[in-house]
Amino acid sequence: MLISESSTERSYKLVPAGTHMAICYGIVDLGTQAYSYQGEQKQARQCRVLWELHGEDADGNPLTLEDGRPLSLSQRYTLSLAEKAKLRKTLISWRGREFTAAELRGFDLRTIIGAPCMLTVTHAVKGDKTFANVDTVTAVPAALKKLGLPELVNKKTYFSFGYFNQDEFDALTEGLKRVIIQSPEWHAVSHAKPTSLADADDDIPF
Repeated sequence: MLISESSTERSYKLVPAGTHMAICYGIVDLGTQAYSYQGEQKQARQCRVLWELHGEDADGNPLTLEDGRPLSLSQRYTLSLAEKAKLRKTLISWRGREFTAAELRGFDLRTIIGAPCMLTVTHAVKGDKTFANVDTVTAVPAALKKLGLPELVNKKTYFSFGYFNQDEFDALTEGLKRVIIQSPEWHAVSHAKPTSLADADDDIPF
């Protein structure tokens, strides 16, 4: 199901704070990951959503790297559509509507790949480093849609343990692979026979 993502790490350029037009170009299943919440150690199935940015910053500079590729940003989410889940709130804000009862029984995350949105980006300082974080994801206003939406530049990326393929895993960036190999799902399928596409179940959870 994963189409492609360059295995070469991108040059780093801080995404400016503010609200920018973006397009989702990928969803990556991270498997079950350990994390700390309010001083407690927890585990949860997680994914990372990948966006590319379009337009200009406040000074009129294009949101691109030196080679012309769009700046990119990603956010990690717990794979859950529970009422208080961050992913559910993000998707409601992005799509501009609540989930139907049928969607809550099984929502295919692949439907958001290629979908445009508005990303509000904030900065956080840790030590001597500044990081860009996704604060909110909302729908593109109708007025901007009428002006025309940008085309996707990056190749679409979709990786799921529901349909594991070694070649597709190898195409991910080194950073994503380092996270994924820590999961029990990786240890369960890394030497298993690839699942047929017909058998894949890609509704939440992957």
